[in-house]
Parts: sequence; structure tokens; C-alpha cells
Amino acid sequence: MRKIIPFPVFIFIFVLTVGLSPTFSAPEHKPDRATIKIDPGKLPSKAMIEIDALNGLSAKYIDSIPILANELATKALKLSKLINYKKGEAYANVNLGYYYYMKKTYLKALEYFMASLNYAEANKDEFIKDEVYKGMMVLFMDLGRRERATEYLLKRMVFATKHNITKELAGFYITMGQLKYEQGDTTLAFRSYFYALYFKPKLAKFSQQIWLMKSIGNLYLSIKKYDIALYYYREALKENPKDLGNFNGTIYSIIAHTYEQKNDLDNALFYNKIALAVRIKENHQLLVTSSLLNIGHIYLRIGDYDSSLYYLETGLRNANLFKINFLREAGYKYLYELYLAKKDWKNALSALQTYNSAQDIVENEKSKDQVTLMENNRIVNEKEKQTEILRAENAIQKLEMRNRSLLVLLLITLSLLTIAVAVYIQQLLIKNKKAKKIVEDINDQLQDEIKEHVIQNEELSRREQEYRFLADHSADLITLMDSNFKCLYISPSSEFFLGYSPEELLSLEDYRDLIHPDSRKSFSLEFDSMMDYRDATRFVYQAIKKNGSAFWVESNINPIFESSTGKLKAMLSVTRDVSSQIDQEEAMMEAARQKELLIKEVHHRVKNNLAILTSLVNMQKNEFTDHKTLDIFSDLQFRVRAMALVHEQLYKSRNIEVLPIGEYLSKLVGIVSSAYANKRVEVHQDFFDEIVDVEITLPLGLIVNELLTNAYKYAFPDNKEGNIWVTYKKVPRRKKSTVDMRCLTVRDDGIGLPHDFDLSQRTSMGSQIIHLLTKQLEGKIKIDGTKGASFSIILPAER
Repeated sequence: MRKIIPFPVFIFIFVLTVGLSPTFSAPEHKPDRATIKIDPGKLPSKAMIEIDALNGLSAKYIDSIPILANELATKALKLSKLINYKKGEAYANVNLGYYYYMKKTYLKALEYFMASLNYAEANKDEFIKDEVYKGMMVLFMDLGRRERATEYLLKRMVFATKHNITKELAGFYITMGQLKYEQGDTTLAFRSYFYALYFKPKLAKFSQQIWLMKSIGNLYLSIKKYDIALYYYREALKENPKDLGNFNGTIYSIIAHTYEQKNDLDNALFYNKIALAVRIKENHQLLVTSSLLNIGHIYLRIGDYDSSLYYLETGLRNANLFKINFLREAGYKYLYELYLAKKDWKNALSALQTYNSAQDIVENEKSKDQVTLMENNRIVNEKEKQTEILRAENAIQKLEMRNRSLLVLLLITLSLLTIAVAVYIQQLLIKNKKAKKIVEDINDQLQDEIKEHVIQNEELSRREQEYRFLADHSADLITLMDSNFKCLYISPSSEFFLGYSPEELLSLEDYRDLIHPDSRKSFSLEFDSMMDYRDATRFVYQAIKKNGSAFWVESNINPIFESSTGKLKAMLSVTRDVSSQIDQEEAMMEAARQKELLIKEVHHRVKNNLAILTSLVNMQKNEFTDHKTLDIFSDLQFRVRAMALVHEQLYKSRNIEVLPIGEYLSKLVGIVSSAYANKRVEVHQDFFDEIVDVEITLPLGLIVNELLTNAYKYAFPDNKEGNIWVTYKKVPRRKKSTVDMRCLTVRDDGIGLPHDFDLSQRTSMGSQIIHLLTKQLEGKIKIDGTKGASFSIILPAER
């Protein structure tokens, strides 16, 4: 006879099968053949020794032969992955991170450092973690992010202190001093450097000892304590009498600079010459060039112009030969000052032009470096965010797997409990009567409900105590008010926040009395807006403390409305002190204003420099009697005045990037007309005045200058009378065109143009300027020589 499986047993088998099925279990990772690792415990230790040796050699050669270090680390990484040697893989990642950091490939460097950090954190290997922190520190120092660099430096100092590695502490304090000095905190910089002095005897490298003395000297130099600075520079020289590492040339140069700051030019010249001799021996062309220019500058200040010219020209030959642009800029600046002192105007002008060109190159290089730095920071920031997201996702996945396992275990437990209860009930049904069983079931159910009700009450009481604890111990001010701003509850932080005890504020009739009179109107308007939108609102206003002082606060007020009537029932407010944020915002606004003033000052100085250039040209004109040469210089003066007028307008304007075109052209026409002072010729102006970018205004001004000057010079020979019209107008948009056009016209009723006149074939400077600037503005020029001469330039309004 076939056996029938009892119902409870059937349930047990079903639940157990479901609970242990793959659907409810954690997914099992089945590696493919490419990802199978060999257990290192089953391999001879010779492979690990080889990997450690490769990593050690890579670390040794990373500074001197980085390509070899990269090859060694790459080989160590491949072998480590082959035998699943995680520690060797971590050290190889550190070495590769340093290699890509030295190549300024910061993203790859960060990836290798983070891979090593993941192993160190998972295995609690503090020594590898310290190596990674070192790499992250120098990486962020390179990127100019000193706060992050300081963060990793402090982690390294904690590690060194914990493991009593005192020989590293001096180096850490030197780095900390450098970071604080770059951040402008001279107090902490001094403190760090003097801590480093305490650990100086334990410094492993003599270069660090020299660097420490030099850094302290630089710090005293920055606060103009020159004699103390000189003392530390000489101490740095004592540390290195044989000039190991080629540091002494630089220190002698800094000593010379210090004497120059003291106006002791004889000593400045003496030490600059010592620095030159040392640097020639070191065979460092950049530093040799720098010393030559420094000596030339000191001779200039002394007044020995011939010696100054010799050293400046020698230094500039080196700077031009080796393309050292920042030294070219400094050298031509000194050369310009030398020729001005000698009143050699021609050579001064030539030197000034070369100096301006070198300055532009240096500014471009700085801009490119800044853009590269910003791009690297952006890439590193994105990589850090991605890493944090991946870590969070991994943590979530682990938590989900754990919860899933717990859920399976809970299901199995519940299933077993259910089976046990079912078996128990079945036995009771067999042994007892149906009525008695029903009563017992009801009693059991009531007991469960009572127990659940007790548990719920206990839970509710516990939560209420927790919420009360959070409110009472919150640093923010938590307030519950009725619809009339009467306090119903206020957290104890009120005493620290406002100076009032909670009892004093609960007795206050209207909480708004604590708002500063200057902020009450704006608060009232925002409150009305909150009532209109019926949603939580952020208020920023000034509050008054008990002692009468005012400070800025931010209150997030959440209105509570009655569900039946819709009337305001109460308001829950969380208030915090935001005075420091307001101060920062005001400081940023002040910084922006200062920046605008600085740019205006730049335009003012450019205008003055162009005025000086005009004066120099005027002085040069006095040396010529040839009319053609004088005309060339006059034309040059007009062009410079047209450019100077732009900078003058920008200096006076509120907006430093755009100008009203009508006002600018009107002043330019007035300048040219006044210069010719021809009363027989009348000039008519008609300008559509609009705001135009300065990059458009300047070319238009130069074109008007050329055309108006030509009209005065050639249109009315033999003192004939006539008229000149200068206009700038809107052009009606053509059908199917989406671009507005403008028309600049210079027209006269003079003798006209030759019948074969072609502007593009003209070789004069003025014709080339008109042709090139029209092309630059993406415009087209129309010429009509039938009734006088008319030049019209059609150009798009927006480019």
C-alpha cells in the first residue's frame, strides 16, 4: 500500500526546498579560465621573493631612471596577478602610481594609488597605506590642492608617531611648513619649521637639512627680517660645503636678492657673481642665465650702464638660445629700463616691443598651465567621486547579500516554527474536543494581541524619548510655534544660541520680536509667500541676542495646517547661525569688486603706455624732414590713439568687456578731425548706438581711422571744400536670414577714386589694415568711386 506524506511534513519539504533554492540564495561567482588564480600557498616562495625584488628595484629607480622603474613595476604586477600575490600587486600599483605622477598623468596615477589603497584598507596594512598617502600627498600638491595634501600629510604624521618613526617627522614638518607658507599662514609655517629643527639631527638626507634652513630663511625674507634670513641662508651653506646636489648656487643667488632688498647693492653684486661662478661649474644653463640677468640688473641700479649692457645681452643670448621665455621677459624689461636711463629712445622702443612680445608668450604659457591644472583637477575630482560611488555601491551590495542571507535564514526558521505549530495544533485536534480547541486558540490570539500592544506602547515611548533627546541636544535651535508665533516648545540650545533660557522664550508673546528691525519687512514678505505656497520655506535674516548683538541666522520653517479647515495650526522651525557664511559671501563680493578695479587699472595703464608710445613717435618725428616719413609716423600716431581710446573708454565704463559703439566712434572722429583742423571740410556723423564687445570695437575704430584719414589726405586737394559722412547703421534682415547685419560707411564728395582702384591689390599699410580687419570681422567691403569715394563694410551683428 502506498504511503501518503502527512501535510506538515509536506510543508516542511516545500519550505526547505524554496528556502535553499538558487532563487533566494546569494549569486555564486563562477570564474572563467582567464580569472582563475593559483593559490600562493601551493607555490614556492621564490616567486614572491622575485616580485618583492622587482618592486624594490622599481622604487629605487623611480627618481633616476623612471622608464626602467615602470618596466620593473609592470613585470611585478603581472607576476603578482598570475600567482594571486596581493601584497606584491599593491606595492607594484604604488610604484606605477608614482611613475604616472612624475609623467603628470594624474588620472592613471590616482587609479593605481586607489587600487593599492583598497588592498591596504581591506588587509589593514598600514605600511602600504602610508606609501599611498605619500603618493596622494605629492599628487594633490602638484594640483595646487593644498587642503587635500595637508589631509594626507597629517595621516602620514599619525602613522609615523604611532610607529615611532622619528626620522620621518622632520621631513613631514618641512612639508607642512611649505604648505602653510603657500596658503599664507606664516604663523603655522614658522611653527612647523621650528618643529622640524627639533628633529633635524634625525633627518636622513642632507638635502632636507639644506632645504629646511633655506625655507626658514625664505619665511623671514617674506616678512622683511633680512638679517635673520641671511643667517639661515649661511647655515644652509655650512650644511653643504662641497655643494653636493648643486644647491649652493641657488642659495648664493637668494642671499644676493636679500641684500638687494636691503638696498646693499655692493653685496648684492658680490653674491650674484659668486652664484654665477658656482652655477657655471654646475653647468645649469637656466640658472646661469638667471644670474647673468641679475648681475646686469644690479649694475643698472648702480649706474654702470656699460657693464649692465654686457651682462644683459649675454643673458638674453642664452635665454633666446634655450628658449627660456620667463627670463627673456625679465631680460628685455631690464634692457628697456637701461635704454630709458641712457635716453636711447630708439633702442628703448625696440626693447619695449620685444618685452611686450615676451610678456605675451609668458602669459599664454601661464594660461595654458592654469587650464591644464584645472582640467587635471576636474578629472581627478570626477575619479574621486566615481571611486566613492563604487565604494558605496559595493557596501550596499554586501549589505544586500547579508540581508538576503538573513532573510533566507528567517524564512527557514519561520517555516520550521510554522511546521512545529501545525504539528502541535494537529495533535491538539486529535486529543481534545473541538470546542476546547477553539477557546484555547482565542485565548492564545488575545495573549498575542496584548503582548503586541505592550510592545508597541514601549516602542512608542522609546521613540518619543529618542526624539526628545535629539531635540534637547541639537546644536540648532528647534522651535514649535502656534499660528501667532507664540512658542509652544523651544530646545535648550536657545541659551547658547540667543542667550535666553527656554522658559524666557516660552513666555515671549511673539517670537518675531527677536528679529532685527532691518530684517522684519523681508521676513514678513517671505512669510506671506510661504502661506501662499503652503510649503516649507527657508528664511535668512538678522536676529537679536539677549545682549543686544545682531547676527545672521537661517530658519527652515515648516507650516502645519489643519486637514479639515486648512488653517495654519502650528509651525516647526529649525534655526542655525550662518554669520560666517554671510561674511564669506560678502568677502567674495568684495574680491570681485577688487578684481574689476584691477582690470580697470590695467586698461588705464595700457592707455598711459600707448600715450607714452605716441609721445615717443612724436619725438622720433622731430628727427626727420621727409614728408613721406612724417606721414608714416602721423598715421602710426592715429592708429595708436584709436587703440588708446578703447582702453580709455573701458577704464571709464562700468562694464570692462563692452563699449557703446556710437560714443566711441564719435570721439574717434573728433580726434582725427581736430588733428587735421581743415575748416573747409565738414564731417557728418550718424551712429546707431549699441553695446559692442571690445574685440569688435577696436578693429572698427582702426578701420574708421584709416578711411577718415585717407579722405582728409586725398579727397580734397588744393584746399577744396567738401563733406565727409561717417555712419554706423542697422541693415534690414533679408528673407530667410536669421542673422542681423550692420553697415559701417565712410563717404566723401571729393575727387573720387581711379577707375581701376582695387583695395585688395594695394600694398600700403592702410589698405592692408582695412582688408585684414574686414576679413577678421567676417565682413564684406563695398567700394563706390563714382560720386566721390564711398567705403561700406557689411558685417554680422553677432559672431
